[in-house]
Amino acid sequence: MIEVTAAVKWIATQSPKILTALIAAGLAILYLPDGWMEDLGLKSFRYEYRSYIGAIVVLAAALLLATWLTALAPQLRAAIQLVKTIIEKRRIRAAENRRLEELLEAPMIERAIFAWCLSNHRHEFRLPSQDPDVQRMIDKGFVVATSVGSGRNKLFKLESETRKLLERNRPNFRTSNPSDDAKKFGVMLATLSACWDRAERI
Repeated sequence: MIEVTAAVKWIATQSPKILTALIAAGLAILYLPDGWMEDLGLKSFRYEYRSYIGAIVVLAAALLLATWLTALAPQLRAAIQLVKTIIEKRRIRAAENRRLEELLEAPMIERAIFAWCLSNHRHEFRLPSQDPDVQRMIDKGFVVATSVGSGRNKLFKLESETRKLLERNRPNFRTSNPSDDAKKFGVMLATLSACWDRAERI
């Protein structure tokens, strides 16, 4: 028992090169053909100490694997973190693309409000608190209601992510006046102008 314990301690202190050599030698003794082993004078040795040789191979392989994993741990953590970062960026990009598509496909009145905010460098606007268009924008998550104002003079503001998307995609939304918006979006000028008339400045 003492000899086995000493052997285990000795194996545990060996370098990866020695462990690799032990594994290779042990596998060779265990699996080489009997003819070869007889020529080497190790045939009887293999049958007498097969269990010990197998234990040494398993222990050396486990120690070698542990050594490799320990050495590679920082790189593995960095690789895992990189994969997580890439996946998260793709998720965020996909979510932004979906939101941008929703903004681009929004009704004319909603896009006119976006254009007004961009053209006037504002992220807040006033409309009646019960305005159905604003309520739809709130339901979509495009705008949020503030605690300022009430009735026909309620203050609303663009949701932060919506504002960032609009700023990054200004050419798709920003115009100088309602007439330009009407030409760009192919809608009736009177309807668009009516929407802009409701978007009062703070």
